[in-house]
Amino acid sequence: MDGAGEILVPCGRCRQLLYEFGGPGLLLETPAGILPLSEMLPQAFGPQHLTK
Repeated sequence: MDGAGEILVPCGRCRQLLYEFGGPGLLLETPAGILPLSEMLPQAFGPQHLTK
């Protein structure tokens, strides 16, 4: 929350960290309501993007 009590959403870097540790189904409370992280970070980078 900001100084006026409004809900803030995580920045892009923080969203990426949430994705890495919580996955795309992690729920975030936003001004638009509760949304899955996959909607807040649609182009997240994960293990599936790494080649062996």
